[in-house]
Amino acid sequence: MEGFSLETLERLVLRSLVLQRFVLRTHGRAFRELAGALPPVERVAIVGGGLFPRTALILKELLPTASMTIIDANRSNLDLARALVGHWDINFVNSSYMTSDCGAYDLLVIPLSFDGDRSAIYARPPSPVVVVHDWIWRKCGSSRIVSLALLKRINLVRQ
Repeated sequence: MEGFSLETLERLVLRSLVLQRFVLRTHGRAFRELAGALPPVERVAIVGGGLFPRTALILKELLPTASMTIIDANRSNLDLARALVGHWDINFVNSSYMTSDCGAYDLLVIPLSFDGDRSAIYARPPSPVVVVHDWIWRKCGSSRIVSLALLKRINLVRQ
């Protein structure tokens, strides 16, 4: 499961309005259920949110006054995201995720496709609040299932 190409699935979502609505609906529901557990949030960083920026779309609705940054190592992914959410004031950073850079954010979002030490993020959250997209069987902190069909959940962990 870990080696499965999540980027291929993301590209499939980009080609289908039905799939886009599905992932926005399921992720949005899970985020809304966790929103009550969030402290006041002024600055958000979304790691790897460039390909299909569902998290930015959802969080802009839930946290309309928060400043938002999408961090993605792939410039073409950022260009795709900019086309979808560029009408909002969102900062796009073409870079790899660095734990040391995340202390300035109130909320950090880590993708399921995160290519790093996920256990270190759970053990020592690099921001006051971190939402980690993870497999359904990895429950940690406050957690909500995104979709049984996707085998996915989001976990909210605090420093």
